[in-house]
Amino acid sequence: MAYMTVRLSEDNKFLVNSKSYQVKENERYRTVCRAKAGFGKPYSVFFGVFVLDSRERELARFRRWINNFDGLDHDYEIIFSPPYQSKYVQVGYRINTETFHKSRISVELQDIDSVKVEEYHGDAENSFDRDSDYAASKQGPLNEVEEERLERNLIWVFGYQRSGTTWLGRDLLALNLNPYWHEPKIAWHLSQWYGLHYQDEYLFSRIHKSNWILPFRKFVLARIYSQFSSIDKPIVIKEPSPHLGTDLLMECFPKSRFIFILRDARDVIDSILDSHSPGSWRSTDPIHKLEPLSDEESRLKAIKYNAEDWRSNISIIAKAFERHDQNLRLLVRYEHLRENTFEELKKIYHFIGLKFSDEEINNIVRKYAFESIPDEKKGPGKFYRVATPGAWRVNFNEKEKELIESVIGSTQRQFGYT
Repeated sequence: MAYMTVRLSEDNKFLVNSKSYQVKENERYRTVCRAKAGFGKPYSVFFGVFVLDSRERELARFRRWINNFDGLDHDYEIIFSPPYQSKYVQVGYRINTETFHKSRISVELQDIDSVKVEEYHGDAENSFDRDSDYAASKQGPLNEVEEERLERNLIWVFGYQRSGTTWLGRDLLALNLNPYWHEPKIAWHLSQWYGLHYQDEYLFSRIHKSNWILPFRKFVLARIYSQFSSIDKPIVIKEPSPHLGTDLLMECFPKSRFIFILRDARDVIDSILDSHSPGSWRSTDPIHKLEPLSDEESRLKAIKYNAEDWRSNISIIAKAFERHDQNLRLLVRYEHLRENTFEELKKIYHFIGLKFSDEEINNIVRKYAFESIPDEKKGPGKFYRVATPGAWRVNFNEKEKELIESVIGSTQRQFGYT
């Protein structure tokens, strides 16, 4: 049996996937890998099955943690049933990425191309490790000095959906080097019941803000520390929409860095409407599924809703941005980042204190450019669509353009979009 030997420091990551195997929804499958781990921490490496739909979008994953560090061979078995709309599976390994812990590790893993996925007709029940079985170990509280050190290393990325937040936060800033927290929804929790914010009985009532905002800050810092167990590394946090609690959140962290990525709202709305297309990446999302827009009326209704939502969210982000220390805030325009990624990245990296040579930045630009995404993973209806500023001019008719102008025209002009 062929093995691959992986030795990593705590700061390095490893991931590999197999080729895709076809599966059927109404079948059960079994896969087994063999591994021998010499040293490391539990929950820092796993063997996984990644279930994909017909367009190779992940629908589910099943994993088995490689937690035996006795230097002996162990078999790690997964028995699973593909969910609805499953078409393919891949098997793979993850070390220090998509894991609960990161550690210095030495492990010998069965070569991924020799791991088989086979139909299973035995009596054993489905078998894999569930996230609910894991609980993070209790850590001591941070003192005030440690809390401030952690706060100064936080880099928040705010922006409306379909504005390049994932590209900026996950790809260009995290770079598989820095800790990255993808959509913890902290501002969402502060904004979910926005209409209640001035009701006396509401938990996050702004009437009582002076008494809960400092304990809330300590809670968020403790949660971040539990996630990353570090106070001295830059931590990139990408917050999703809605952002109606952004002003409260950033009031808690005045010494952190604040990146506001802004995109022409007309392109944003155009991209969202594309997500309503039959078979799009959002059409099978179990949580955020979007239905097709069947006629002109439903399309106009969706345009108006998203325009109003963009206006309210962007106004709150802008309000928080203006209040933040001007030396700790940076406005990034999506259009500029797309047009001149190299120069914009130099500014961003300088702002957050990352040091790269021009050659290294050019390599990053090439690696994460839209043009480097495989053709089969981009285009209409896909997460990576066109990334072309101004496409709204072609995709909206005159009536739709007039509707957008009536809702957000003045707000757009405030941000320099004409």
